[in-house]
Amino acid sequence: MLNSDPMRITRRRMLGAIGAVALAGKSVQPLWAADATQPAGASQPGWSIWNSGPIVPPAQPGARISNKRFKVAADDEFLNNYRQDLREFAFAKTAGLDGVVLDMGHMPGGKVLQNHLVDPAVREQFLAKSRETGVEIACLGFLAMYAWVVPHVPDIDAITHNWVDTMVQMGVKLGFMPLLTPDSTLAEPSHAAVVNETVALFKRVAPYAEKNGVILSIESNVNADGYKKFLDAVGSPAVRVFYDPGVGLENHFDVYQDIKDLGNDRVCALRLQQGSVPPEKFEHRLGEGLIDFPRLRDTLMEMNWGGWMSIARSRLKGTERKAAPNMLANAAYVHKMFPE
Repeated sequence: MLNSDPMRITRRRMLGAIGAVALAGKSVQPLWAADATQPAGASQPGWSIWNSGPIVPPAQPGARISNKRFKVAADDEFLNNYRQDLREFAFAKTAGLDGVVLDMGHMPGGKVLQNHLVDPAVREQFLAKSRETGVEIACLGFLAMYAWVVPHVPDIDAITHNWVDTMVQMGVKLGFMPLLTPDSTLAEPSHAAVVNETVALFKRVAPYAEKNGVILSIESNVNADGYKKFLDAVGSPAVRVFYDPGVGLENHFDVYQDIKDLGNDRVCALRLQQGSVPPEKFEHRLGEGLIDFPRLRDTLMEMNWGGWMSIARSRLKGTERKAAPNMLANAAYVHKMFPE
């Protein structure tokens, strides 16, 4: 039975941690208002939910890569764990990446989002480092949400509203929200209550995203029909799918047909990790595991799809803590398969 209080759940295998710790807390009150920059009443102690500075595009945006059909990025968590850390740009450049998925902050205990990007000086540091290295900020992603039931996170309406503000202020057009914890996937009927709450959350924030010209993408463990049902319920072109073929193959979906069925209008980016089935645990680099990359390429070329591909955990057994050689090999393989 799902609880209305914030609850920590088992983290997905991708993050390599298992555990469940119940957290006490009051029911979350909606704080989001479609045209309010900073509604009153945010409850996070010691950390601001809301960005400082006007909600306008930056005077000097970060690097832009405009001459490629397929652009290759990686979550900063997999760039030597440089989450929301300026060192991720140099690491990404050395690995041969075009961009990074910049984390929106840690959330210890599922209670307080610790996001340094609320500070305009910090945002400018990240934009300057992007310009300096030529590594684009591809996306602002809530990697912390791999561990929590999203609609039950305290102040989630305020957090998602500020997510849009941050994209505007940093000149980033794409956001990423995983919906993958055991109690918060889009699978029905087992998670119908959480699915309904998640639909309601995105229906509240989607108009603000539309108004500001940004895309809010989701990842879950459902097939094309499951994604379509969710997107249709939200009813906004600003909410799309960050499709993960590895997760789909773990769940025995026809991921190549799923991508076709969702189409260019709904698949806004791809998340690349090889995926695994027991007894394996993600011990493969890209090109050596579940994903049939030649078939994936044929599918995308047939659709005339282009966009960001973000590398997640894909590594050689025995090198789990060696981020550099794994990312270098993965990036080289994706560029080889998708040179356009």
